[in-house]
Amino acid sequence: MFKLSDEHVQLQQTFRDFAENEVKPLAKELDETERFPLETIAKMAEMGMMGLPVPEELGGSGIDQLGYILAVEELSKVCATTGIILSAHTSLCCWPIMTFGTPEQKEKYLKPLASGKKLGAFALTEPSAGTDASMQKSVAVLEGDHYVLNGNKVFITNAGAADVFIVFAMTNKELGTKGITAFILERDTPGFTMGKPENKMGLRASSTCELVFDNVIIPAENRLGDEGKGFKETPDRVLTGGPMMGIAQYTLDVTCIKGTNAVLCLTKKEAAPVVEEETCLRCARCVNVCPMHLTPVYMHLYAEKGMWKEAEALNVMDCIECGSCAYGCPAGIPLVQSFRTGKKLVRDAAAREKAKKEAAAK
Repeated sequence: MFKLSDEHVQLQQTFRDFAENEVKPLAKELDETERFPLETIAKMAEMGMMGLPVPEELGGSGIDQLGYILAVEELSKVCATTGIILSAHTSLCCWPIMTFGTPEQKEKYLKPLASGKKLGAFALTEPSAGTDASMQKSVAVLEGDHYVLNGNKVFITNAGAADVFIVFAMTNKELGTKGITAFILERDTPGFTMGKPENKMGLRASSTCELVFDNVIIPAENRLGDEGKGFKETPDRVLTGGPMMGIAQYTLDVTCIKGTNAVLCLTKKEAAPVVEEETCLRCARCVNVCPMHLTPVYMHLYAEKGMWKEAEALNVMDCIECGSCAYGCPAGIPLVQSFRTGKKLVRDAAAREKAKKEAAAK
């Protein structure tokens, strides 16, 4: 079974403490007012969180990808806006420059991004090109030592506060995705303007805006990677999954609280009943993590009540005692102990039944 290393557990706790103390208190207000949390960004920069997976020599903290994902997950548990801001900045802006940028680009753009002195954004989506990037209409035409960019982008996270943008445009429409090129664009570039922030249902303070390019001059030295290779320079979705994991974890934690209380009550770890048994059954989070696809929560309840025939019908004998169900419980209740108890009692009951039959036959 996968477990975090001691170092990662320590990192996780550090990020969790920061999220609880510095991010969570602002979450409700940010969601209501849609105010971009500049003060939180500054605090994250002080902690070295704005360039977690970036090597130290490039201005980052040099933490591995898992450590970075843990940070985004912990932030997103308490404030999805803050988690997505860090994810868009790091995974969508820092990572392409770190991976495909020239030494000069890394020095000029990546170092201030990784240190938190500047904020990054990623501009790929267009009104007619969401999941299908080949439908892009933004065009960059090479003219001597520079490109001329025209077009627009929509739903760009961090746009209202970002200093540096990774922008994608067609340099050869006939080649589809193989004709897309990536560029590094600075906020104050002439011809580059911003639309009003979107009024969103969620992630409301992350400043999601439209970008408009009207004959924007981009120096050829600001092309990121080779011409026509831009589509391959988009980040792996693993790098952008942290916010979703945090949001999902928070949702599970909230919906599982009553179920956890029910289990605590049933295991006599709390003196008074808290909720009905059915609430725990509706939770059943442990079912989702059982590698044998058993029903640990039912087994647990049956074992507590001595309902061994029902337990046996659930194939309790097949439990491999891996303990996944305990990890699946938001309170870490050792449900596997019920399986072990159930297995022993089922075996004992079967042995007694066999002995009775043999004695009767004699």
